[in-house]
Amino acid sequence: MNLNLEKPIEHDYKDPKGNMNLDTSYELTVAELGLQQTKRDQIIAFYISVIGFITPNLIGLDLPSGIKGCVFFALYIVGLLFVHVIIRYRIYKEVYWIACRVITQLYNIFPERRYEDVIYRIFYNELKENRDTIVKWKEHGKKKGEISYFRSFKRQVNSAETILFETLTFMCTAVGALSAFYLWDYYLFFPFLPAGILIIVMMVVMAVVVNYKYSTRLIKLYECIESEEKQAAFEAELGGLKDEKERESRRQKHDEAQVKALKASFKKAWMLRCFLDDILEETNGEGENEAKA
Repeated sequence: MNLNLEKPIEHDYKDPKGNMNLDTSYELTVAELGLQQTKRDQIIAFYISVIGFITPNLIGLDLPSGIKGCVFFALYIVGLLFVHVIIRYRIYKEVYWIACRVITQLYNIFPERRYEDVIYRIFYNELKENRDTIVKWKEHGKKKGEISYFRSFKRQVNSAETILFETLTFMCTAVGALSAFYLWDYYLFFPFLPAGILIIVMMVVMAVVVNYKYSTRLIKLYECIESEEKQAAFEAELGGLKDEKERESRRQKHDEAQVKALKASFKKAWMLRCFLDDILEETNGEGENEAKA
């Protein structure tokens, strides 16, 4: 059988009653939003339960330090995997929350006016409205107006989402420290003080790395939104160019990069994407029918 996998599904094959309407999109978004929270809570609770059960029993067993260290190291690796999963859940929870707000706005738009650009503009404006809860900018120096990852993390650190993430990170890091302590004690015979210093350094590095990834992945959703200072600097830079073609070329590249960043965030909201695809299919179908007529 020869399959043309690149060929799109014919419009005549599709049931017009099966379109993705706003009610269905909203229900799916709310369901996905709750599912992300439930999965996150289950993972954190499961890991803490496992650590709470294994740690005191393993420490009390009469086993070589090397075996204990290997067990704790395995738990540490599992914890790292869970940390990365929680980061993914956090990103999609943010996207689904924005998608809920977009769909709510679309209810106020006439059905025949829900064009592709309208949906993208609403999504962009909802991101822009919510950005100050996530993103902070550099306020001084040559890089004024650029994203400050440290200030952004400080802005997020008091949220319930970040506190839960930090709980899992702390437990994972503590298990890694136990693993390192037992393995060093068994294989390297380090004195206690150097080993303790190395363990502390490892915990700090681990915390910095995962928190950096957590913060940057979340901020990346808002890359399409520029600060007022950066926009003004870009306009001033364009104003200093004498060549009109170069000015238009720079503006086009800037706009294309902004749209690309917006679409990268938008595509994570799969229910909105499906709703948009149905709108485009309807538009194309109407165009084909008019052409045949």
